[in-house]
Amino acid sequence: MHSSCDDLGAIPKNHEITYLLIERLTRNIASELRSALEVCAVLRVIDEDRLAYMLEISDVGSLFNSVRIFEFVRIGSDGISLHETVRDILLDELRWRNPIRYDELNLRAITYYERLLAQASGSDLDRTTQEYLYHSLCADESRGLQEFLRIAEEVDNQWMTNKLGDLLRSMSNFPFDQINSKMWYAYYQARLDQMSGRIAAADPVYWQIAARTDIESLLRAYALSNIGMALCTAERLGETITSSQAIRVCEESQRLLPVNDPKRFVNYSSLASIYRRIGRWEEAIMTLVEARNMAIEHNNRYQVANVSFNLQMLFFDRTDWYKGLKAREEGLHQVPSETSGIRAALLGVTSAGLIWMGRYADATRDLSEAIEIEGRSNRYSLFHAMSISELGLALGMQGHFLQAHERIQEALVIQAQFSQSLGIQRARSLNFRGIVQFHQGLLAEAIVSLEESLSIRRTFNDNFGMPEVILWLGTCYEALLRWDDAIAAYNSVLKLGVGRFYYECCAIIGVIRSMLAQPDKNNSDNKKLRTHITQARIIAEKYEYNDCLAYLFTVVGHANFKLCVDTLSQAYKDTVQFYKLAMIYALRYNSLLLDDILVGRSPQLATEPIARYCQRRMPLGQQVLSDLRQWWATGVNTTEHSSAETITIIPTGISLLHAEQIARELESAAQSPYGSVLTSLDEILEN
Repeated sequence: MHSSCDDLGAIPKNHEITYLLIERLTRNIASELRSALEVCAVLRVIDEDRLAYMLEISDVGSLFNSVRIFEFVRIGSDGISLHETVRDILLDELRWRNPIRYDELNLRAITYYERLLAQASGSDLDRTTQEYLYHSLCADESRGLQEFLRIAEEVDNQWMTNKLGDLLRSMSNFPFDQINSKMWYAYYQARLDQMSGRIAAADPVYWQIAARTDIESLLRAYALSNIGMALCTAERLGETITSSQAIRVCEESQRLLPVNDPKRFVNYSSLASIYRRIGRWEEAIMTLVEARNMAIEHNNRYQVANVSFNLQMLFFDRTDWYKGLKAREEGLHQVPSETSGIRAALLGVTSAGLIWMGRYADATRDLSEAIEIEGRSNRYSLFHAMSISELGLALGMQGHFLQAHERIQEALVIQAQFSQSLGIQRARSLNFRGIVQFHQGLLAEAIVSLEESLSIRRTFNDNFGMPEVILWLGTCYEALLRWDDAIAAYNSVLKLGVGRFYYECCAIIGVIRSMLAQPDKNNSDNKKLRTHITQARIIAEKYEYNDCLAYLFTVVGHANFKLCVDTLSQAYKDTVQFYKLAMIYALRYNSLLLDDILVGRSPQLATEPIARYCQRRMPLGQQVLSDLRQWWATGVNTTEHSSAETITIIPTGISLLHAEQIARELESAAQSPYGSVLTSLDEILEN
C-alpha cells in the first residue's frame, strides 16, 4: 500500500478494477478500520466526533489516528478527508457492494448535521447546511433536490451572492442522475452569473432551460422569470426586445407558476419595471401593490421587503419622494438588523432620491452601510457599483469633491467589468460626475461628462433616464449665459413627458430663470411666464420639492423687487414675503441650500443669492435684509402648505433659529464657509 495517489485519477472505473484496488488498499486491516474508511468515503470531512456518531462508538481516538496515517488521507483545518480519487473509488464500491449500507450512512449523516444545524451560526451554519444538503441528495436525490431548492431560493431571495456561490461550489462534484436535478443546478449557476452582473453568461442557459420539454414546468417558469428580469432593463428594452415581448415572457412565467410560488414576486417586479420604463405608471403601481398584498397575506417578510424595494424605486424614479420614503421604511422594517442583500438594496441603489430631497447626510450614512453589506456578499456587482456611484454624488453635493470623484471613478471601473459597461449604469455614473463637476465650477468638464451620459442613453432609446441628464446640461448652459441653449434643454425635458415630475418642475423653473435673465424678452412673454410660475408652484407644493420652491420664490422675489419703489408699496411687501418663503423652503431642504439661497455657497448658482441681489439694490435692499434678519430671529418654521405628511425631518411650528440649528447639525459634515443666518446677515448689514 505504498502506491502513489497521484496516478489514481487515471484508473478506469468499473466494478472489477475497483474491487481489486479496494482489496489492495484495505488488505490486512481490521473490519472496524474498513468501516471507518467507509464513513470517511461517505462524509466529505470527518473528525473524531463525526466518526464516533457515524459508527456509534464512544471512543474512536485510536481508530481515527489509524485512518489519519494512510497516505491517501489529507489533513485540514476542519478534520481529515480522503484523496478525491480514493474517495470516489470507495463510494463507487460501497454503492455497488452494499447499497443499503450506503443509504444508512447517508441517513445517519443527515441526522448528525440536523443536530448541528440547531446550534450552528455564521460560517459554521453555512458549512453545516452544505453538508446536510449534500447527504440529503445522496440519500434520496428527489427529496434532496427539494431541500436544495428551498435553501437556494432562500439565499437568492436575500440577494446573498457569496452564499449562493459557496452553496453551488459545495455541490459541484455531486453526481446528479436526474435531468431535473442537473437543470436546476445549471439554473442556479446562471442565477449566480446574473446576480454578479454576468448577464451574457446567464442568458443562454435560461433560454435553453425555457425551451426544454423534458423538465418540470416549474423550472421552465423560473428560467422565464429570470429572463423577464433581465429583459426589463433599459439596455434590453431599448436595444434588443420590445416591451410587449418582455411582458409576454413574464406573463408566460406567471402562467406556469403555482398560485402561491414566491417567484411570482419577481415577475411582478419585472412587469412593474417594464411598465415604469414605458410610462405606464399606474399599472406599475397596481402590479406592485398586488404583489405586496400577496406577500403580506402569506406573511413573507423578505418578499414584503423585496416589493417595498421595488415600490421605493418606482416612487423615487417618479420623484414622489414621500411615497418612496414610506415604501423604504416598510421594507427596512422587515429586515431591521440583518445584513442581507435586500437591506443593502433598500439603503443603497435608490438613495439618489434621498439626495434630491436634500438629505445628504442620511444618504451618505445609508449608502456607506449598503456598500459595507455588499462588500461582504458581492463586492463587484452592478448594485455595489451603483451604491458607490451614488455615494460619490452625495459627497460631491456636500463639497467633498476629491472623495466624490474617487468613488465615482471606482464605480466606473467596476461597471467596466460587466457586459453592460457602456450601458445605463455607466451613463448614471457619468451623470453624477457631471453634477459634481458643475458644483465645482468645472463647467466645460461637466458638459463633457453629461453629453457622454446622454449619448449612451440615446443609444438605448432611454427616454426615461434622459431628463435628469438634459436638466443639468441646461443648468450648465445657464451658468455660461447661453440662454437659448438653456431654454432649449429645459424644453427638451418637458417634451419627453415621461412623468418624472421633479425634473419637469426643475426644467420649468430653469425656463423661468432664463426668461427673467433676458429683460428684453420679458414684455412679450409675461403671460407665459406667469403660467410657468403657477405650474411650477403647483407641482413643487404637491410633491414637496423644497429646493424647487426655494429657487422659485427667490427668482420671483428678485423679479418683484424690480417693481419696488419704497417700503410701503405692495411690491415691497410681496418681495419680502417671497424671500421668506424661499428661505423656509431652503431650510427644509438642508442648511447648504439655505446658505446658497441667502449668500451663495457654490461657485456656480442657477439663482443669484438674496443677499447679493439686495446689495445691488441699495438702500432698499438694506431694508429688505434688515426685515429678513428680524423675522428670522423671531419667526416660526411654518407655511400655509405645512403638512404632517412631509419628507423633511425638521419639525414645523418650531422657531426658525431652532430649525436652523437642527438643519446644520444634520449636515454638519458638509463643507460650508458660512455661519448662521443671523451671523451672515449681520456681517452684510454692517458692511
